Amino acid sequence: MTHTKLIRVSQLLALLELAQALSWPGIYTFPIRILQSLEQSGIRVHYSNPGFQILLGGFDILFVLAPASALFGLLLGKRWGYAGLIVFPLVAILYQVPVIPVVALLIPRARLIWFTAVVVLNIVASISSLWLCVAG
Repeated sequence: MTHTKLIRVSQLLALLELAQALSWPGIYTFPIRILQSLEQSGIRVHYSNPGFQILLGGFDILFVLAPASALFGLLLGKRWGYAGLIVFPLVAILYQVPVIPVVALLIPRARLIWFTAVVVLNIVASISSLWLCVAG
């Protein structure tokens, strides 16, 4: 592939990631949701621990900021745009969100099948993004 085609593929992947991130508003608008799900799982969460809340808030922000910065950087032709492209799939695993938007329509939401598909797809997307960075 030529350099221009690699950039275009990277931009398309960044656009897909941003579309997917924006289609899940519950993640970046309700950080308390994660704490509630942890408590329902039986994990004790101390609300008074500010470090834990800052960490979760950082992941919530990174969920939208990584693909947005990737798209912005790649549209400008900057190499730092690949950082968001590589990081977003790994952050999305925490929220069980696939990188490609149509996957939710193709794979049943049975817990183990869904989680396995999301992990495999997102790791492949992250490795592919790393390859695009090195090849470009």
